[in-house]
Amino acid sequence: MERILQKIDFVLVIRLIAGVLFVWTGWEFKDWTPAIFGFAWIGVGIYASITQTGCGYNGSCGVPMSPRRPTRTANAADDVEFTEL
Repeated sequence: MERILQKIDFVLVIRLIAGVLFVWTGWEFKDWTPAIFGFAWIGVGIYASITQTGCGYNGSCGVPMSPRRPTRTANAADDVEFTEL
C-alpha cells in the first residue's frame, strides 16, 4: 500500500479532479465556459505532470530556482564616472 501511495502524483490528481468538476458543471448546466476552462486545466495538469514544472513540482511555481542574470554587486557602481555636463 505504501508503494502505491508513493507512485501517485497527487498534484496531477488534484488538477484532474478540479478539471473534471468544471467539465461536469459545464455539461450539466449547458454552459461551455466552465467546461472549456476544465479541459484547459486538465491539459495543463497533464503537461505539467509530464514536464514536472509549475506549482507543486520542485517548489518553484514556474520560477527557476537559480537567477538567470548575475546578482548586483557593490563594485558595479564603482565603474561609473559621474561628471557634470
